[in-house]
Amino acid sequence: ESRSVVRLQDAHGWWFIAPGEGAGYHHERYQEPTVDNLVPAGDATKMSLDCDFVVPLYGPSRWHATLCRVVRRGESFGSVGHRPPRIERRSWGAESSVIFVMAKVETNGSRDVMQYVASDDVEQAIAAIVSDGCVVLENAVSESEAAELAELVLSSPTRSPGVSGYEFVVCLMNHDLRFLKLAMHPTVLELARHQLGGRTEPAPNAFAWPAEHQILLGSVDGLVAHSGSDPGWWHMDSPMGQLNQSRPLPDFPILVNAIWMLTPFREETGATRVLPGSQHFRHLPPATQDALEGQLHCCAPPGSVVVLPNTVWHAAGTNQTQQPRVAVACNYQPWWVGRLTMDVYPIDREVWEKMPPEAQALTRHQLEWNTDFSGELTDTSAPEE
Repeated sequence: ESRSVVRLQDAHGWWFIAPGEGAGYHHERYQEPTVDNLVPAGDATKMSLDCDFVVPLYGPSRWHATLCRVVRRGESFGSVGHRPPRIERRSWGAESSVIFVMAKVETNGSRDVMQYVASDDVEQAIAAIVSDGCVVLENAVSESEAAELAELVLSSPTRSPGVSGYEFVVCLMNHDLRFLKLAMHPTVLELARHQLGGRTEPAPNAFAWPAEHQILLGSVDGLVAHSGSDPGWWHMDSPMGQLNQSRPLPDFPILVNAIWMLTPFREETGATRVLPGSQHFRHLPPATQDALEGQLHCCAPPGSVVVLPNTVWHAAGTNQTQQPRVAVACNYQPWWVGRLTMDVYPIDREVWEKMPPEAQALTRHQLEWNTDFSGELTDTSAPEE
């Protein structure tokens, strides 16, 4: 009846181990848990369950239980599979140790397809983000508008390299203010406020930041996957990768990314890959470009947008067609976050002064950014030396 738990790593499932001698195993579509995911269940550890123990597994939709035999070191293991979400009791002898553990175990996604909602259905979009971590808003702008903006991305001069065949086209607002059509989309802004907003009413011991200034626009950049591009690395958007990885990452987003699809997004064109349910994992994905079990492609017609908080694992696909796959990423952040990465650049003051007031309010903070720390940039409009 100890509260300590040890783990073993196994790429094909999860292990849970009673202190000292006992161990049980059950193979499911789960990845191995971290130490932080195994938490003793308070008074439940005082219950006598004889030789076995019940491990509730956290899935996207419910808690469910699996009953596994505690075995001695060197013995083969046994399992009786899934049970209803209740404590089961079964005796295999009186010598084995007893433990009851609440195990928050990672799943590889709860869906076989993305959730698609109408571009003005905020309530359904919020429900999809809560369930899967992300959502696609279909036809949020017309295909003709998307085609026009795709051409503007491809003509923008300031580039930053990604994986082979992939380019970031940075600070599109400095190139053309028509990208405000995407950045100021009312449903996207509402979803960003829902994900990033904070207290709106003051309390005796806490002030409230003005509601109209709680979210900011961090960047508006192009994402171009050229023909034959490599797949992207699985990642979480900044600053998740820059935080202390010895602790669980925040379970709330610090950035919301709206990826606008300006050309057709299909698996063969290099559509963004996501892992639904990964918002619960609270650690970075493995450093791989390979497909992950449970991944989905964000496939949709031009003019659609996927809203992706930075708690979700995602990666670019590989473009197997002859045409570039073009997208625009609008990143939103809370009022207390500044310049997030060296590859984010501010809007020029002369451009900012031409913006409508509501867009100026979202971008005023960029005018004060320190850009001494910068990434690799190429200006395709500059003459070659």
